[in-house]
Amino acid sequence: MKKFVLLLTLLLGGMPLGAQIEESVYGDEVKFDVKMKYVYSFEEALKKAREENKPIFVNWFEDWAVPCHAMNKYVFSDQKFADYMDTHFVNLWINAKSTDGKAWAEKYDVHTMAQYSVLDKNGNVIFRIIGGKQLPEFQELLALSLDPKTTIQGVDARYEKGERNQKFFRTYIDVLDASGQSDKRDSVSDEFIATLKDKDLVKKENWKYVSRRATDRESELFKKLIFRKEEFAKNVGREKVEQFISNVYFAELFPYACSSTAYDSKKMADIYLEMFQCLPDTSAIFGIYKITKLRGEKRYAELTDAMRTILKDNYDQWAMNIDLTLGDIKGLPNDERDVLIAYLQERAQAAQRPAIDYYNQAIRNLENKEGIQFSDLSFEEALKKAGEEGKRVFMDCYTTWCGPCRVMNMQVFPQKIVGDYFNEHFISLKMDMEKGEGKMLLEKYQVEGFPTMFVLEPDGSVVYKMVGSRGAQKLLDEVKKYENKL
Repeated sequence: MKKFVLLLTLLLGGMPLGAQIEESVYGDEVKFDVKMKYVYSFEEALKKAREENKPIFVNWFEDWAVPCHAMNKYVFSDQKFADYMDTHFVNLWINAKSTDGKAWAEKYDVHTMAQYSVLDKNGNVIFRIIGGKQLPEFQELLALSLDPKTTIQGVDARYEKGERNQKFFRTYIDVLDASGQSDKRDSVSDEFIATLKDKDLVKKENWKYVSRRATDRESELFKKLIFRKEEFAKNVGREKVEQFISNVYFAELFPYACSSTAYDSKKMADIYLEMFQCLPDTSAIFGIYKITKLRGEKRYAELTDAMRTILKDNYDQWAMNIDLTLGDIKGLPNDERDVLIAYLQERAQAAQRPAIDYYNQAIRNLENKEGIQFSDLSFEEALKKAGEEGKRVFMDCYTTWCGPCRVMNMQVFPQKIVGDYFNEHFISLKMDMEKGEGKMLLEKYQVEGFPTMFVLEPDGSVVYKMVGSRGAQKLLDEVKKYENKL
């Protein structure tokens, strides 16, 4: 448990630390050897800052926030770093959930954990770091707060005065990034990259800023990165550059690996050729390509065989995401359904709770033959089939994180009284609004809450719209009532 908490901490970015004034909900396991010397009242910190002519470093603490506990272990327990902080700052620890702490957190607009502020001796914010960082990056960022030219106000003023050299751009972007000003950071980053000549674009010191803005496979910057790959590899390191390129393609392929309804064979061919030209054929990303292709072509027996080996060897952390979406596949012949059920049962045996419960639900979804039989079709295919069969389309718009959507999926859609009516009158379709063509449908039909359910004509026009979950009988009565009015 301790190891899990620490790893999650670094990923999520923050939680409180420092001297444990009150018992932690995580118990003794997270009481690491913190070496920071804190004061515990804002009034005392302000007084001390004036006396010593130092800025104030504020550690906003909330015990539930896992990332802050990782900062205890990996940053604030480092003696050299703690000595640096004691030399340059008055260090203030604030429990943002205490009565007094809530007032200060509200005043300084602190809502995200982990978060750290640097204040001048009068209590004005001059620097902010949102999220946990590792050393030496955390110390390097804090060092910027000690120079008036590199505080938040300092870099803003220099930018407004027209300073635009490469070193300034990098510093400005780092300050904006640390303080959570993502929109402004991206705008300044684009401006910076536009000023770079080709010889500067490929330099190691600019890699962080270029790669952050080259994550769109179809962007001109990514295409330029591919074209000049060898120069980037020479300056930055081949492994690092190729891993970044693989990650961009993974982000493109993964949604398709989780859905067979949005498959585009032409697009897949384009992606394969691009990868083949810029990556070694031993790259693990070709395994994800294979899984995506098999899923899209609905070759489920081959898909499960590929997943047993490819995901285990290279993408194990993503395997469950792909596995569980297999439970959403509908309209399968019995032999193909049995292949998927056997695979998921095998995976469930190796899982632990709560993952076992998710696998069992996916299996039940496949086994369900009484409830609504959702079709494994694209949106256009569903409309076409509805027209051919003289039916309408029932479309369930959901997200994976939506609790009421899961209730509908687990308790309402599987019921026989619902299935009997819907299977006779509709071509039923489930659409994840955050994947594939669901993103387009989200905008097209202005879906603002989940679940949202539509009855559509074969031409795609809306007959009826329902927002929010409801019981089986209420869903059935509502749809029947409206159908009878037509």
